Amino acid sequence: FANEVAETSTLQRSCACNRFASPLRRGSNITVAVAARNAIGWSNYSLPSSVRVMGRPGVISDLFVEERDSSFALSWTPPPDQGYGDSAFHPELITAYTVLLSSCFAL
Repeated sequence: FANEVAETSTLQRSCACNRFASPLRRGSNITVAVAARNAIGWSNYSLPSSVRVMGRPGVISDLFVEERDSSFALSWTPPPDQGYGDSAFHPELITAYTVLLSSCFAL
């Protein structure tokens, strides 16, 4: 990624570097540093910051529906791959679940 420029507006202090996404592999660690530019030239690079690349989680398993008087309760096992492409348990990675209800369900 060296010497690549991500364009930002003067008010924006972040950028989406989508053109860099192709070499990124889920579960890999990347380190980034940022330099600023004005009419005079470039600054020194910032201190580096590291991040681990995450992808979509896998599918939940062991879905169980418990009937109650006027409702029901659901339980399940979290997906084994929670986004890093491995089977290590990272409970903080799953930030939400959604439930689809239908009387006519087709996958």
